[in-house]
Amino acid sequence: MNALRPSTEEPAIGQLLGIAKRRLAPALLAFAIPFAAALTVALSLPPVYRASALVVVEHTGSDPAADDVEARIHLLEERNFSRARLASLMSEMDLYPRLRAVSPEAAIDRFRGDLHVEPKVVERGWGHATATLETTCRGSDPGEAARVADSLARFYVEEDRSLRVERARRNVESLQLQLTAVGKRLSGAKPSPEPALDDLAAARAAGVDPVAIASLEKRLRANSAEITAITGKRPPPPEPEVVATPEPPSPLAEERARLQGELSDLQSKYTDQHPDVIRVKAELERLPAVPTKSPVARTPPHAAPAVPVAPALRALLVERENLRAEAARLRPAPGASSSPVAADVKATETQYATLLTRYDEALAEQTLAAGPDRDAFRVLDAAVVPAAPVGPDRMRIVFLGAVVSLFAALGIVVAFEQLDTSFHTPEELASFTKVRVLASVPHIPQAGDRGRRVRRVLLAAALTSASLAAVTTVSWKFAADNHALAARIVKGRSQP
Repeated sequence: MNALRPSTEEPAIGQLLGIAKRRLAPALLAFAIPFAAALTVALSLPPVYRASALVVVEHTGSDPAADDVEARIHLLEERNFSRARLASLMSEMDLYPRLRAVSPEAAIDRFRGDLHVEPKVVERGWGHATATLETTCRGSDPGEAARVADSLARFYVEEDRSLRVERARRNVESLQLQLTAVGKRLSGAKPSPEPALDDLAAARAAGVDPVAIASLEKRLRANSAEITAITGKRPPPPEPEVVATPEPPSPLAEERARLQGELSDLQSKYTDQHPDVIRVKAELERLPAVPTKSPVARTPPHAAPAVPVAPALRALLVERENLRAEAARLRPAPGASSSPVAADVKATETQYATLLTRYDEALAEQTLAAGPDRDAFRVLDAAVVPAAPVGPDRMRIVFLGAVVSLFAALGIVVAFEQLDTSFHTPEELASFTKVRVLASVPHIPQAGDRGRRVRRVLLAAALTSASLAAVTTVSWKFAADNHALAARIVKGRSQP
């Protein structure tokens, strides 16, 4: 029998009203329980705040990493989101204290899920590249979210500055090794105690003024001394003592210096796990040690901060280039000397002077590397403490709970009607059988019916209240301080 099918004698609306009257209590209970759970969850979920900071990345043509902006950003992002970095940041700001006490790994995974870095469009031009990064943090405390977003943004700036200083230091060390090797070759050549008369006569015949050249060299030495006083670093010049047997150049030292320079350039762009970095390290380990008979060159101490001396240092470097250009103009043309030994010494001196120029420039770069004017990463917009949470949407949760509760109530009514095989009206009986219904006997109330009805109502009310109290308590314990659920709801809404 289909209890929901309307009879021919009774209108459909009257039949539906009869069903609603009979099944009102279970329908209300089926609606109230899920709606109470949804309402409790909506009111108990913690708020979620979002704070963002904007970082701009500008690489100029003078920066060796300007052609690989994406790789540089990816390298810094890996360091920023490493477990050690996140654990240190959580400990410093006292984030997720209860979760860290239970499972530090779970706290790190949750912290990583609350963070997001979105690289913007990279614009490339002639000799420069520009990109932007947006660091975002979600949290239940607006102040903590803003502080974490700012910390992520500042890390890019500080780590890029550290990498730049380290790259400059390795470049200085590489050039110092090359200067030491070339200096040993120069020290092996026998110096002449005084200029030969034939050379002076040839110089005068060629129209060269030795006095002017000597004056320029004196000014060059004074300029180098001032640069050394500012930077605090300078490799020792070749020793002037006379060596009876010239020492041949060491190919092993030159090869080691070349590999160390290549390794320094690779480490400034890639991590230690990059195949090229591993290959160069393996080649360095396979090289035998360089035998040395002279003391090892001292590693120059770090220079003073660059900001106060930068203008004076730049002026001295420009003056040195002008003096060297003037001295090169006044000196006789290369190849004037007929001695092969003198030509080899001259070539070695030229190589040493070139390395010395590069070394001084590397010292100046190392001095200026820590200055803020060289920063490629800059915090353009600092994170602002959010005034209102971004979620969860409590009205939406209540609405969805009401819809689910309504369908649950309708399902309960349909189930009860399908399982109930009794006849409730004469029309239902008449539609079921061909025998005519002569009369119907109404319900005859008895003396104890009222008391039984009151007891049933009280029992149903008590059971309903207990069920609602249990559902509300469980929902509150589930939703209160459930930051992961609130963040998941907000993340689901933010996705397209």
